[in-house]
Amino acid sequence: MQVLLRSLLMAIVMFGSAPTALGQGQDPPAAPDSPQYCVQCRILDAKDNVLMCPKVIVTDGHRAVVSIMSQAPFVTAVTSTGGVAKPHIQVISEGTTIELTVIGQPKDTATVDVTVEQSKIGEVAVKNGRQSVQVDAQKKRLVECVSLGKTLTIPIGNQRSSGAMSRVELVVSAVSPQGE
Repeated sequence: MQVLLRSLLMAIVMFGSAPTALGQGQDPPAAPDSPQYCVQCRILDAKDNVLMCPKVIVTDGHRAVVSIMSQAPFVTAVTSTGGVAKPHIQVISEGTTIELTVIGQPKDTATVDVTVEQSKIGEVAVKNGRQSVQVDAQKKRLVECVSLGKTLTIPIGNQRSSGAMSRVELVVSAVSPQGE
């Protein structure tokens, strides 16, 4: 029998530190007057239902990661020692990660480098008394110059899967510096 427990949905927003596609190594510290951008993400399914709508503020040229993940533990085998059954548990993560860098350009435009990765638990099979779990993953990267306030659409996922992510829409807008 398949044991499936789901942990709480975790939404994590992280900044800086890992290599970005537009830069090398760690992001340098932001200057106090560096432009900032608000990125509104909409994650939609094939029927245009909004699944999630995270928002992140990112400094010009720096990387931001929005990760919405859940974890599911599976019993993949049971061993018996001295009449005591011991389950072997494998924890599988599934969800969506959006990694992006925004670089301001002239005339109210910005270059957006975005990678969207979706993983979900696929087939669960039992063979020779052992349970195996397949994780289906898709990754898509897009680098594009967009006008601030306009929608950038990244199609991903199977259009026919019910409830599966079909696309991500991003809207980038400038954040006014304090005092203006």
